[in-house]
Amino acid sequence: MASGGGIDIKALNWVKTEIGEALDQIRQALETHVETPNPAKLDFIASHLHQITGTLHIVELFGPALLAEEMEHLAQALNGDQIKQKQDAFEVLTRGILQLPAYLEHLSHGHQDRPVMLLALLNDMRAARGMKLLSENSLFTPDLNIFPPPKAVPTAIVDGRALAKKSRSMYQAALVGVIRGNDLPGQTKKLALVLTQLDSACHSPIVRQLWWAAHGVVEALMERGLDISVAVKMLLGQIDRQLKTMVDHGENALQKAPPKELVKNLLFYVAQATSTGKRVTELKSAFKLNELLPSASELSTARDELLGANAGVMNHVAAALKEDLLSVKETIDVFVRTKDRPLSELEPVIAKLRTIADTLGMLGLGRLRRPISEQENALKNVLEGTQPLTDDVVMGVAGALLF
Repeated sequence: MASGGGIDIKALNWVKTEIGEALDQIRQALETHVETPNPAKLDFIASHLHQITGTLHIVELFGPALLAEEMEHLAQALNGDQIKQKQDAFEVLTRGILQLPAYLEHLSHGHQDRPVMLLALLNDMRAARGMKLLSENSLFTPDLNIFPPPKAVPTAIVDGRALAKKSRSMYQAALVGVIRGNDLPGQTKKLALVLTQLDSACHSPIVRQLWWAAHGVVEALMERGLDISVAVKMLLGQIDRQLKTMVDHGENALQKAPPKELVKNLLFYVAQATSTGKRVTELKSAFKLNELLPSASELSTARDELLGANAGVMNHVAAALKEDLLSVKETIDVFVRTKDRPLSELEPVIAKLRTIADTLGMLGLGRLRRPISEQENALKNVLEGTQPLTDDVVMGVAGALLF
């Protein structure tokens, strides 16, 4: 196996051809299924992807294994009829089938395993399943205490709730057009108009921060600095849900429970935008986005140097991971010391372990990811009642955190 964090090229070359052949079979099965739906084909795809994931773990190619794992989950979700937008899922799965061998080829030329290169694709796969995006984890840590500039001229008092109700129908119609790919310039202009109106009507900095970040994404779409990916479509849909909250309960509801994860994801895609419009430029500068994550240009021109040479990014990630690990440790300690606590209190611990595992996976630290994932699964089994909460389980979690 590889030593010192490097890749065993002999092992890689040994599995690369075999995996390429398996992916060819998977691609053919997917094409057949799309033409004539057949659950047996999806079974075939999921089982073969499971074998590929196992093989990649054995040879310690953790970035490719992470991609194969997400592809497997997507195939299983399709097979379980858990996905509404099946065409999007088929397209994303096809991209994975094409990009996995390309990434293996990239590694075979001596480049480092940097799963962050696959982040947009992994996010699309998760979005297709309705799962949390990887940009929500510790890999991307913008300071959400930064707010939009104050309004230059005081605006007239507007009933924000009434405006949201009036604007939402326009937003929804434009969103449908964007999703279907109909008149993208015209539809994104309508989205931008709604967001401008909302910003004008709202007064809370934390609510205006949401419309600010959303406007950055929409502007990037207008200027073709960002692709209409599955993940971006999902985020635009989540903005509509925030609009509904404002329609139902007013601006105060968004102020009391701001959607921080949504803002974080919106900023992630602003960071990836190649356009240089007013809001994208403003957001990148205010949140120092270029310092937090490699830019789109870096992803295409310096892929072999991603993240590894960026000490600032690694320092951010290390600090965030330490906080997450400490949070889990404290929760476990309190849970163990207190009698008769409900098992439901373990749910936040499971979610936090998943976040830690995702972050480690994106950094290519598969050896560290594995024990965290194992303990996440152990606690899931406890919560589902298939395994008792014993001292061994608790010690297992504690040991993984120490490791």
